Amino acid sequence: MPTTPTTRRVGASLRTRRISLRLTQAALSDQLGISRSKISVMENGRFGTTRLLFKVAEAIVLDVFMLPRTTESVVRSYLPRRIFKAKSTEHAPSARLTRS
Repeated sequence: MPTTPTTRRVGASLRTRRISLRLTQAALSDQLGISRSKISVMENGRFGTTRLLFKVAEAIVLDVFMLPRTTESVVRSYLPRRIFKAKSTEHAPSARLTRS
């Protein structure tokens, strides 16, 4: 199954949430009884079944129906604020994310 911007965004949300919970792919896969490689595939935006997607999302307490529309929003919603700061540049009219 090919990936789309939406499936990649959902996969990024799964990864970001898992990391925010300090879970490894191996720990999450053991908890769910699926392979670590399946977690990796899902985090890259390829899902086998909707049932499996919801099973993983439920395990990490992620409501897939309430996901932000952009990956930047996903990153900002799960990582501590001190990690990212808005930095204005002369060339860009909007703020961009930089690591502090």
